[in-house]
Amino acid sequence: MARATFVKKARKDVPGTEIKAGESYYWWKFRFGGKHYSKTQPRRSQLTQSAYNSQLYDLQDMIGDLSANDGLESSRDDIVSTLEEMRDTAQESLDNMPDNLRDNSSSGEMLTERIDAMENAISEMEGIDFSDAPDQDPEHDDDCAKTVSVDQADDCNCSVSTEEQQTMDEYWQAKLEEIQGVDLG
Repeated sequence: MARATFVKKARKDVPGTEIKAGESYYWWKFRFGGKHYSKTQPRRSQLTQSAYNSQLYDLQDMIGDLSANDGLESSRDDIVSTLEEMRDTAQESLDNMPDNLRDNSSSGEMLTERIDAMENAISEMEGIDFSDAPDQDPEHDDDCAKTVSVDQADDCNCSVSTEEQQTMDEYWQAKLEEIQGVDLG
């Protein structure tokens, strides 16, 4: 992985970029290739030339940025989909290798390990159950809203209680921790 260097103040404009003299920026370089520049700190995925690692780092960063809310189930499904794509790409690469390299080379072993890691991660992610999710809109709210007249609306307590909200928050936080606890390999 390349190492990013931070420059506090550019001495002159950096050709081919929007970086002007006096501005701060980052630069990094791979063993073979030119320098890369950015006004913002580069993500881990930008500092590798491995397509697999780049995808993996982006996925890990996305998981780290998730919020504990009712969108977690959808996010989990997106993560599983990405993991399946990564597994399928690794499997395709392994299938395209000659038989003698597939079984007797470090590349074949590495691809096999990646496939196994993705399979395990997919299995763990799919094992996270959301069927017991707290109801965001309790049924009594619907019944309450239907029976209360406009004059009585201020007197009716149709909203979620503090205890119910705390229980929902704890549930979503626990599910977030489950997702973030899955080893992606």
